[in-house]
Amino acid sequence: MNALVQRIEIPESLGSIKERYLPPVPALSTLIHIEDAHANLSAQASIRSLLDYLDQQYGVEAVFLEGGLDQLQPERLNFFKDKQQNEKAVELFEKEALIGGTERFLLDRLNQGKAVSGYGVEDPKLYGDNIRQFRRVEQHPEEMSLF
Repeated sequence: MNALVQRIEIPESLGSIKERYLPPVPALSTLIHIEDAHANLSAQASIRSLLDYLDQQYGVEAVFLEGGLDQLQPERLNFFKDKQQNEKAVELFEKEALIGGTERFLLDRLNQGKAVSGYGVEDPKLYGDNIRQFRRVEQHPEEMSLF
């Protein structure tokens, strides 16, 4: 599997590889960490495209999502029998930053008949604590600008 880590290349239009880690012993799988700009529609579209590219070129078996909890269920985004109505609803969720590129990728694959597993990696208590603390800090923009 280490050979895959060395072989992975991505088009410049989709991002860049900042670092590769080769473990001292052969690994059973390859982990790719994608950094993103949360709530940025363009960045989320790029993530969707990047995951699509990686899946087509190398195969993606599972995706682990920051900010998510438990197993992700993209089938819940199929609200209507009509595909066009679903697309409009999902686009609205994207614009409101309720879902991102990872969720869109998982939904795309599900709707193509090739489900990819998705899992949230957050601890619910710690995540909630972090959000509450962020909201308190956010109420003081003048102090925030000092950092």
